[in-house]
Formats: sequence, structure tokens, C-alpha cells
Amino acid sequence: TVRSNADLAFSWLYDTPEITCVLCGMNSLEMVEENVRIVNGHLENPLNENELKLVDDIKDVLLRLNEISCTGCNYCMPCPQEINIPAIFKYYNDKHLFSEDKTFGVHHTFILYAGNILGVTGEAHDASLCVDCVLCTSKCPQQLDIPSLIRMVDNDYHGKLVRPFIPILKKL
Repeated sequence: TVRSNADLAFSWLYDTPEITCVLCGMNSLEMVEENVRIVNGHLENPLNENELKLVDDIKDVLLRLNEISCTGCNYCMPCPQEINIPAIFKYYNDKHLFSEDKTFGVHHTFILYAGNILGVTGEAHDASLCVDCVLCTSKCPQQLDIPSLIRMVDNDYHGKLVRPFIPILKKL
């Protein structure tokens, strides 16, 4: 039987003693029912060796490809400069996870990031506005050096493509 991603994830979590509570997002009654079924049936259907290896392999790939270890918990928010820290870190990680995803030779995350700066996706969130207040760092459970990471993202996106077009895009 082929397990769903949710089944693999919940089964792994269930067998990890360090994890005492799981919070998961569910968008439908079907997802709730599936999650309850997985957890209730886990003792009769634990992960086998091949499935454990698969989960470990996936974890290794994600850790290798994610440049920033942000989990998107939002504890760093709100930023006094209104930078959407988890969003810009997600754009940056997605650029590395999906390196072949390009439109007209431009990676889709550059377009999303530019839209983010201009407020197309809601309020404007420009990483270049960071003033190194370190308020975010003090709240980060991963203990990330968020200001340094924000500068890295800002240099990568602004320096390569976005910054030259910001004045033009703002006029539009």
C-alpha cells in the first residue's frame, strides 16, 4: 500500500519521542478524517525500514536545498519595519528548491519578491528596509541571525534583478 505524504509525516512524528505535540493545518473535513485515521491506526501500521529511509532521504534533500532554516512559525513577526520575514525567506528557499522554475529566463521568486516589495501581494515588504534592530532574532526559536539572512536575501534579489526596476515598477 502506498502511503500519503500526510501518513508518512504523521507516522514519523508519532514515532519521534522528542515530539510531544503536533499542530497541523487542515483545509477540509476529509483532511481531519484522514489525520485521525492515521493516528488511530498507527500502532497497527508503523513505518517500515524502507519508509523510514525514504523519510530520512527526503529530510536530507530538504536540509541540503534550503538555504535558510526558517520554519515559517512567524514568531519573528511583526517586524517594526514591516518586513514579512517568513515570506522573503520562503521566496529565497523556493528559489533554491525549485531552481529550474523560470518564466522568460527569470526565476518566479524574483517576480514574487518584486511584487512583495511593491505591495502587489498585500502590504509592501522590502527586505532592504531592515535596520538590524534584532527584535526578530530574540524571538526566533531556530536562533537564526535574521538581520544577516535578510541582508543576504536582499543582496541576492535586489542586486541581481529587482533594484534596477523598482523606480519603474513603482511608477506603474
